[in-house]
Amino acid sequence: MSSLALRGSSEQESVGPAHDSAFTCTLYAMIGEGELASPRCLLGLRLELECHVSSFYSGLFAADPSAAASSAAVGTLLTAVGPLAATATGSSIGAAPLTISTFLAGAALISIPSAALFRHCGRLNGFLIGCGLCVCSGVAGAIGLICNIPSLIFISSFLAGLAQGLSHFYRFAALEVCSPSQRPYAVTLVLSGGVIAAVAGPNLALATKELGRVFGDSRRYEFLGAFAGISTIGVLNALFSVCVTFPASAGKTSAPVSQSLPRLMCADPRCIAAVAIAALAHTSMVSLMSPLVVVMHDGCEADAYPIGSCWSDTYSSLTLQLHFLAMFGPGFVTGRVISTLGPQRTSCCGAFLLLIAAGTLAAGGALENFIAGMTLCGLGWNLCFTAGTLLLASSEMLRECRLSLANGANDFIIFFFAGIGSTGSGYINGIYGWRCVAGIIVLALILALALLMLMKNSDRL
Repeated sequence: MSSLALRGSSEQESVGPAHDSAFTCTLYAMIGEGELASPRCLLGLRLELECHVSSFYSGLFAADPSAAASSAAVGTLLTAVGPLAATATGSSIGAAPLTISTFLAGAALISIPSAALFRHCGRLNGFLIGCGLCVCSGVAGAIGLICNIPSLIFISSFLAGLAQGLSHFYRFAALEVCSPSQRPYAVTLVLSGGVIAAVAGPNLALATKELGRVFGDSRRYEFLGAFAGISTIGVLNALFSVCVTFPASAGKTSAPVSQSLPRLMCADPRCIAAVAIAALAHTSMVSLMSPLVVVMHDGCEADAYPIGSCWSDTYSSLTLQLHFLAMFGPGFVTGRVISTLGPQRTSCCGAFLLLIAAGTLAAGGALENFIAGMTLCGLGWNLCFTAGTLLLASSEMLRECRLSLANGANDFIIFFFAGIGSTGSGYINGIYGWRCVAGIIVLALILALALLMLMKNSDRL
């Protein structure tokens, strides 16, 4: 009995289902022998409970949504004000979505050296570098608005993208401290931090509209407070990151790689599917989201096929809030969905929701179309993106020593194609109109969904 009761003192680092089972067996043994109230058994039970609770909460705290939320808030805030700030400083309607494109370009560019950065600096220092870039982004945007320099708005977006690219590693950092059974919930908990960002970003854009009026009555000053908020978020994100306890070895592995990473990734159908699913979801979502605020605010009359009345900032902010909530809110249950259906079926469901969303947006320009379409778009993104992350983490060809490199390559591909989609959707909207943008996404998703079904039926996944 004593060996069972005191076993927890020598196994403080045990995690996962095996430890859960051992804890249960120990408790039953104590009850069965009638010694549950003895001092020695109470000590053993306390040690078991400490080990059990600490193993769970270490993973949960590393996946704390606070740090991810403050990072995601930059993206939601920039989506709400970036294109409008660009037009307010003199950019055309077609060029305004380039604020989102440069944001994605920054995220794609930093993903190339990010694996090496985290290996040499560790998780915490890497995230703090991202926080510094976020502060610089807000400063550049504020100067651009005050001095009426459109290029600084795009530079600000690029710097914010660099910061966002580093913050995307929060979801992989969560995997490093969790047992395999906790991984679906760890990833979705990190993504659920965006629930705060979904509300904070657009509302911060509205709440700070009047703060810049001290500089004048020009429309561009309405967005000055938003860029000041981006710098503030960078500071808050640094504080949240410092509060998270990352493993000392996280991201610092230096084991040799016997084959080139592209060859390894291309040799594994599961890895190919993971990258393709995440890239498909992100590109489709960004292509619809990038020109949205311009279309809803003042792009209607420029549409080749008129889509109705223009909507105020309040309605566009509401649409974005619901979209972002749909992106991140389901994270509380997506882990259970993936555990039940599997990543493959979950990604197919997500692609189907994206297809319905694009069709709804193409059907008309009523407020109901915008709200329903963007909400479904966010939900489809959540299912596909989370499933793709877990597929990549479970790839047999990518061992622990190569996972950080695969993470960087995965993010580069995702943001590269999303940047192309954002740039293309902006110019297509300026020339051919919003319905053409949504129609192209519908056709692309039909093709992608058919390919996903074929791969699933042929057992390639």
